[in-house]
Amino acid sequence: MHLNANILIHFGHACLSHAEKLPVLYSFGLSHWKDLEYCAAQVLKECRHSCHEKEEEEENILLLYQVKYYHAMQALAEELRKKSSPPNYAGLSLHVEIGKIPPCTAVKNVLPSMQASCCNNNNSTTTSCSEQSKCGEEATSKSVSCCASNSTAVPVSKETNTDTCSSSSSSPSCCGVKSTSATLNSSSSPSKPASSSTSIPPTPIILGGLELPKHITKQSLSTYKLLYIGDP
Repeated sequence: MHLNANILIHFGHACLSHAEKLPVLYSFGLSHWKDLEYCAAQVLKECRHSCHEKEEEEENILLLYQVKYYHAMQALAEELRKKSSPPNYAGLSLHVEIGKIPPCTAVKNVLPSMQASCCNNNNSTTTSCSEQSKCGEEATSKSVSCCASNSTAVPVSKETNTDTCSSSSSSPSCCGVKSTSATLNSSSSPSKPASSSTSIPPTPIILGGLELPKHITKQSLSTYKLLYIGDP
């Protein structure tokens, strides 16, 4: 049922399976929440009691939630901060952090063409099955399924800008890219090693499907009191 689709939309929790070649949007709906102020008051009461027992004046709150309550989380965080600040209350400093819905990170790897076995799975080869559905350089389709999923197309003609089939490909009938001198030179040029000085940014922690603020580490996570807003 997904073969001719350009995008998938899942509603609710009925189907959460991922798709390797299609972008997926998830819609979880929205639930109204009328007990925000009452919840904030109860959380603050618990924090006061906890801090009094520990003889501390600070409490870290990590706010996680079911997606349908996302719309109310910023308001809840503000209510907690307001109720724990002078002149409403003195003697307790409440720090509230909110988990966020992770950004979409896989769209750039989605293949634009959904023709059967048309393009390399990881979109790394300069291969295409038609002018309209490109994965890399332009190429002319030899057949509906001209490129195998594990193929690596290489130019074999050194004379003209023609499309040809690559005999060295893992698929003998795979489309070759247009064989220009620039393409040949780029194919034979050795790749430069990655710079060792390149720093890799820390990967945010995912908890309950939500991305935690980057300054919260595995070591500091234990200093937070978890507040979860969702259905039992």
